[in-house]
Amino acid sequence: MIKWFVLLGFLALNPIFSFSQDLDSIAQREIRSGVHLILESVSDKPLKGNDGYSFEIGAYQERRLLNKVSLSYEGGIRYKSFNEEVILIDTFPGADTASIVNLFNVQHDDLKFSTALSVRFTYSDYPRIYFVLGVGPEITFRKKTDPVYISTFYADEDFVRIGESDNTPPDKEEDFFKSKSINLRVDIGIGIELNKFNIEIVNRSDRNQNIGLRLRYRFNTLTY
Repeated sequence: MIKWFVLLGFLALNPIFSFSQDLDSIAQREIRSGVHLILESVSDKPLKGNDGYSFEIGAYQERRLLNKVSLSYEGGIRYKSFNEEVILIDTFPGADTASIVNLFNVQHDDLKFSTALSVRFTYSDYPRIYFVLGVGPEITFRKKTDPVYISTFYADEDFVRIGESDNTPPDKEEDFFKSKSINLRVDIGIGIELNKFNIEIVNRSDRNQNIGLRLRYRFNTLTY
């Protein structure tokens, strides 16, 4: 009976010992530093047309935590230009009442400070292919909008156009249409490492869906 308890205890503790061994098996930990460039297409939904573009230049630092896992944090300056349709409702539909819908086309030109904390999971070593999952805040410090009034119409409860209206559009200042000062971004992507370069296809979600190409160049690697 004692032998069985010893065996079961060994089996229970073995994963812990194995995990510790994996941590210690990295004889030389790494800290990588570099720069990145992102070019993106902006749309309302993933792969659904194109409403604008975005690009970003910044720097990153990556720490290798385990053989297959790395933690990366980055910051950069991002310029984003896109169009969106903005619908303003004057009255809400009741039993016998239609909505009065005011349609605007708004051009946004935003300049942001963008940051993210990302985890990279290595899928294959030769070639090194990995998945990216990241999240972080963006601060918009310059906002420029150009709202253009399109039309006013009546719509049913499903917001389907049922007739035109000659109502005067609502008087809204440009600030009403501007982007939020702080927003959250979420990154999901896949990448490949080629010498000092990383090439990634990433979808970044904020108020839009931004899918594009991220290039990273590593100029320094510190081992310890």
